Amino acid sequence: MPPATAVGEHGYPVGTWAKNLRFAARIADQIAQRREASLPVETSAGALPEARREVLEEIDPGWRPAWDAGWQRCFRLVQAHVQGGGTVPMAAGKVVVQGEDLGRWVSAQRHGWEQFVPAQQ
Repeated sequence: MPPATAVGEHGYPVGTWAKNLRFAARIADQIAQRREASLPVETSAGALPEARREVLEEIDPGWRPAWDAGWQRCFRLVQAHVQGGGTVPMAAGKVVVQGEDLGRWVSAQRHGWEQFVPAQQ
């Protein structure tokens, strides 16, 4: 899942594109839930068609992770920090990147490990 700011070849905003697809998938999920609950659906405008979702799943099963974007953002920030030569921050307040306290985030992940889906672990 690229960050929203990712830019691809020729300056194409691939991060924004992916973000919009994830949003459209959420709309489709909400519509499906309303239909399952026998609630009215006023419009399906903006919903990701099932055929397109299937193609995205074939390309990358992780294109729309079950966890929230905030978790993914912190994960990527820690990953970039480590790839840049840093160590995994273990204490709160020691490494703050783009306003995120990475040590606090890492500590929370260690204490909530059993709540994660396998892809997060």
